[in-house]
Amino acid sequence: MLIDEPSLGLAPKISKSLIEALMRIDLQDGAMVIAEQNLSMLNGKMTRVMGLHAGALKGGATSPEMMLSDHRHQHLH
Repeated sequence: MLIDEPSLGLAPKISKSLIEALMRIDLQDGAMVIAEQNLSMLNGKMTRVMGLHAGALKGGATSPEMMLSDHRHQHLH
């Protein structure tokens, strides 16, 4: 499943509810890819974070905290 910017244009409370609903989906050995700029919203809800900029992979981590603290994150903006 691929989801692009689920929080874009939504109030924070609605965004949180949407992410919680997405996390309840049973993927039956599948995967969910969420393209999202607000990493803190996904905290604790993923197994891997990948950073992209202009279509190129700029880094990866196993949590948003690691990605945010990593110097590579600065190149994502």
